[in-house]
Amino acid sequence: MILQVAPDGTEATLLDASDLTAEYGPVTLRLQDVTTYFSVPNAVIVVRYGQEYPDVFEEIWLLDLNSGAIESVYQLVAVESTITRVSAAAGTMIASVSFEGGTEFVYLTTAGQPINIPGPYSDITVGSPEFPELITEAVLSPSARNFAYVEVADIQTYQDGFLMANLVHWDADTGNEVQRIEIELTDGAWPGRLDYNGTSAVLGRRNLNTDQVLAPLHIDLATGTITELGTPGTPSMVKTGASATAAAPAQEALVLGSNGLGLVALGEEPEATIAAVSGQLGAPTNDTGWIDAAATTCAGNEFREVSWDGLVLRFNDAADATAPDGGRHFFGYSGFGDVGLTTPEAIGLGATVAELETAYGKAFSTENSPAVGPTWRVEGDLFFGGGLSGVGADDVVTSIEGGILCAE
Repeated sequence: MILQVAPDGTEATLLDASDLTAEYGPVTLRLQDVTTYFSVPNAVIVVRYGQEYPDVFEEIWLLDLNSGAIESVYQLVAVESTITRVSAAAGTMIASVSFEGGTEFVYLTTAGQPINIPGPYSDITVGSPEFPELITEAVLSPSARNFAYVEVADIQTYQDGFLMANLVHWDADTGNEVQRIEIELTDGAWPGRLDYNGTSAVLGRRNLNTDQVLAPLHIDLATGTITELGTPGTPSMVKTGASATAAAPAQEALVLGSNGLGLVALGEEPEATIAAVSGQLGAPTNDTGWIDAAATTCAGNEFREVSWDGLVLRFNDAADATAPDGGRHFFGYSGFGDVGLTTPEAIGLGATVAELETAYGKAFSTENSPAVGPTWRVEGDLFFGGGLSGVGADDVVTSIEGGILCAE
């Protein structure tokens, strides 16, 4: 049963497995995460049908917390496999799928479309000597630009009372390992649930022999420091002083992307978007407040523009591709001043047309329109492009824009 609990403690049933069992046979529900999907909060749920293989299959559902509407976005069709964790953030999901011999990560949009992310061990066969004996569930950072997981190279040492585990920090944009922190688990501790915010992680632990839940560990990615979180009555099960074996990861940063600003996606709620950007750039230099959209060339009834020198964010309440149901939301941005921001591919103001072509390949194009002058764009569902000084190979980027464009 999936319950929604209000701040005053009031409970409401959102989904009851018994209602589904009558139609589909034995059904179990596992709440995995809560994410914003087109500005609407959705619960991410794994639904498991059946009890014994081969009559078992699983789906990932999105449950709209406002309307109660349900959408199935992914089906696991592999035999004798199970979805052990789904982590969702910024329009992206990672489903951790466990099977005999290992774990693999499935990368999806929130709508369930596959994403080509070069993940760990993607070029190594499961069961080969290079493949870890244990890989736990992956967890996304809030921006979905990074994720973390725990791996164990040799689980046989558990019989001797200890495990050497590694917390791995992975860059989803580049497909590279950023950092690896060694964790020595002793006296029967086994790695449990992992939570991660991009700069630190908390790893749960339990003793497999006694099923005792142990005090979780806090891991600071910047320093590699591991601290046992205080839980009365539980013994220390880790030798502290473990160190990072690679450089500390960069802090989550703003980027000018095709689906938003890295930390915040298009379609997000205005105040949360402004707060996230302010955390990086300081207080806005200008804010129009909510005004009548009729006074602008943008759609909707209400419009707001917030800027930090050369970065401008736009908000309205129109129903569009970033928010199909409408309501106040972040629908587009422009970067035209030197605020030090780039795209995930390191394209910033002053980058050349040749560099754009290298970064985006066949999806990239230029146009020299008499009405607006030379421009560039990258093909996609939403606009991602901007202005140019010209369309020659040595001409440069003069602006970067993303999202929904207002009429000229």
